[in-house]
Amino acid sequence: MEQGKKNLAARAAYQMYGKSVDFKNFQGNPMPEWNDLPEAIKTAWEWAAEAVANLVVNGFESNLVDVLSVPAESISATGVSEESKAA
Repeated sequence: MEQGKKNLAARAAYQMYGKSVDFKNFQGNPMPEWNDLPEAIKTAWEWAAEAVANLVVNGFESNLVDVLSVPAESISATGVSEESKAA
């Protein structure tokens, strides 16, 4: 997924999540604005949004193994390592 689209999907998901919990975090404190989130958190939202988008694009024919096929140790705050992309 193109980075700009991934970011837009992540922002939309974060906003909808916020709306569903009255913009409070799990501790009951106000959620930070998107631009105030650490990069690692934004990246996590981007990965989650991309996984859902892939399910939608594939007509939910993918299974959880396909969605989660990238090993966690290969994901960093900047995304998937080049080695994992080649695998």
